[in-house]
Amino acid sequence: MTATVAAASAGTGASGTYTVTIPTGTANGDLLIAVNTSDSSTLAASPIPTGFTALSTASYDGGANSIHVAIGYRIASSEPASYTFTVGTGSDNAGCLLRVTGHDTTPTIAQVAPSAFAAAGAVVAPSIVPNTATDLLICFACSDGANGTGTVTWTPPSGMTEQVDTQSATFTSLTVASLQNPSNPSGTKTFTSSPGNDHGGACTISIKSAAAGGTPAVPVYQTSQYGSFH
Repeated sequence: MTATVAAASAGTGASGTYTVTIPTGTANGDLLIAVNTSDSSTLAASPIPTGFTALSTASYDGGANSIHVAIGYRIASSEPASYTFTVGTGSDNAGCLLRVTGHDTTPTIAQVAPSAFAAAGAVVAPSIVPNTATDLLICFACSDGANGTGTVTWTPPSGMTEQVDTQSATFTSLTVASLQNPSNPSGTKTFTSSPGNDHGGACTISIKSAAAGGTPAVPVYQTSQYGSFH
């Protein structure tokens, strides 16, 4: 079984908190990836939701009052209808949840240091060495608006599938793309924005598949005195 992004959901917020609904079809044992991006305050002020384990190496910290990308994961278990994401003071945030299936149960997630970029039309996510040839590669790009012109839309890297393209008002924008069976190393992956974007960051992770010798996730069903719920 090869890991894949089975579903995704996104949300945005400009103060306090915002919510992102659980991706369609989420079941116990699925791997959930959470991303919370911001354009101000600090990385610590816009963390991943409670219950997720941080992928600190892959996350991007642009420093005070700049772009930040917080990334984390959890194994789904009796999931709520949505998760609450925190917005740092003075920030506009965009976030998402990815539902991954076909992963090994450890899970094994390779990380690489993120890359920063200045205002440009192209954003380059860093290369990574996958765990195996059947990994799931996921790249993230985030920018602080569209050079003052409002809405920004993204074109994913060649050969990759776009999973998320969202923006908080005319400010923080987030896009996510995935690729099964990446090269080793994966090589850099270039996102293109229209119009050009302000400064930001790009991140890359690689998730090991059950097909690579890991153990596939097995759903755990709640039981009652009447038996199990399926």
